[in-house]
Amino acid sequence: MEGPSDDATPQVLEEVLKPMLLSIGVPASHIILKLRQRHIDFGKVNRISALAMLRNEALAPLWHGWEDTAAVVYFNDVFLNPTDILELLHQHVRAGEAAGKETGITSGLDWWKKKPEYYYDVWVGRTIEGDLFYPMDSSWTPSDDLFPTSPKSKEEYANLNPFQVFSTWAGLAVLAATPFLEPNRLRFRRSDGSRDECAASECSLIANDLWKAGWGRVQVVPSVQVSYERNVAEDILEELSKQKKELGWEDGVPPDWRDPHVNWIAEPPEKVRCHPWPDAPGLSANVWENTRWVDPWI
Repeated sequence: MEGPSDDATPQVLEEVLKPMLLSIGVPASHIILKLRQRHIDFGKVNRISALAMLRNEALAPLWHGWEDTAAVVYFNDVFLNPTDILELLHQHVRAGEAAGKETGITSGLDWWKKKPEYYYDVWVGRTIEGDLFYPMDSSWTPSDDLFPTSPKSKEEYANLNPFQVFSTWAGLAVLAATPFLEPNRLRFRRSDGSRDECAASECSLIANDLWKAGWGRVQVVPSVQVSYERNVAEDILEELSKQKKELGWEDGVPPDWRDPHVNWIAEPPEKVRCHPWPDAPGLSANVWENTRWVDPWI
């Protein structure tokens, strides 16, 4: 399902993706495209409610005959490389098989800029300690100091090894399908203000709910990095290529000594950093003016 885009996304899905899927043997009955959705006037609706509704609508096939789906892939308006999607799917399934329990979420990293570095999904990403991926004060400033309060994450990031986090989305995310089915029936949602729940992104709240339901195996695969602008995507490819060479990768394959296994922590952080969305219509807001530390779920 494609949200209300104002670019060539519908044509890409209809004229490129669909023929490609058919060419590799995906049955036509398994290709459902919902394109050119009605424009959302965010000046009249709550952003989180509207986006949660769209994400739930995309899940509808799960409840109508697709119960054996292995995973769900969501992607934002990023420049996509097919190998990135395959790598995330591979790491998602492999980690679940190694743990004997399904992985909840697997994502890469996304960037607004690389020169200088601006990590993009600051609002959603939380380390396994519950803190931001990227240091933020009252405004968005460049920094190459990712994971300053999470030494283990920082080490794994530098070595391009997967690592556990509390929440992530990062423009391209693979989610377990099982939690959206009976008996859990999870859904993307808005926060519960009546219970003083943090007014977080729908992508943050689904991570909270996955942890609560027993799917707290949430990971970042740093060898997958995406962006929203072509020149930035090219910068990422150039830097990742150099980094992989320095780490001994060959033809996209890491060296044998690399340990891709995540040592899962079963318990969530005691508190998670919250930057609440204002209770008002609108597509954008400065969430950095207020900081709270809250329970991982209510």
